[in-house]
This record gives sequence, structure tokens and C-alpha cells, in this order.
Amino acid sequence: MVTKIVPDKVLGEITPLLKVISSPLRLKILNFLEEEEKAVFEIVGFTGASQALVSHHLTIMRKNRVIRCRKEKNFIYYSIGNDYIYYFLESIRTLKSSCPDKR
Repeated sequence: MVTKIVPDKVLGEITPLLKVISSPLRLKILNFLEEEEKAVFEIVGFTGASQALVSHHLTIMRKNRVIRCRKEKNFIYYSIGNDYIYYFLESIRTLKSSCPDKR
């Protein structure tokens, strides 16, 4: 059997990213942004969370380069800021589909 040990350096690099995206609300936002960039009001509507809470989570993800933003007139638009996030979201779907449902 071949073991696939992840090097400590890689673990150290990925741990902060996993901490940033470990929130269910942040994952929901990322899932929503996966299709295309969205304005803050769209993200608030989709999540059902307050604008203050959504803005807080967006700021944390932006500061950690998980998402990026651009301003156009009076709106701020957010999008996925790192291609690895797309792979991560796909991995979550794959993992979920291969795990048995809890009953």
C-alpha cells in the first residue's frame, strides 16, 4: 500500500485557507459566487443573512484572497479570487456524493 503523506510545509500553507472557508455561511457564499460575480445585495438575498454579517464574511475572505471585488458605480461585485476554490468546491460535491447519508 502506498501512503500519500502531505508534507508539513503544504499542511502549514493550506491550514489558514481551510480556517477561512470553514464557516457554513462562507461556503454558501462561495457556492453562490461559483457561477458568476455577484453584488453584495444579491449575496445578502441569497443567504438570508444581514448585510452586516455578509459584509463581515466577505471582508475576511477578500483579505485572505479567497474572493476578489470590484466597484462599479454604487455597487461592489464579488467573485471567486482563486482557481483553487473552484477545485475545492468540486471536491466537496464529490465527497458528499460518495458519502452515505446519515439517517
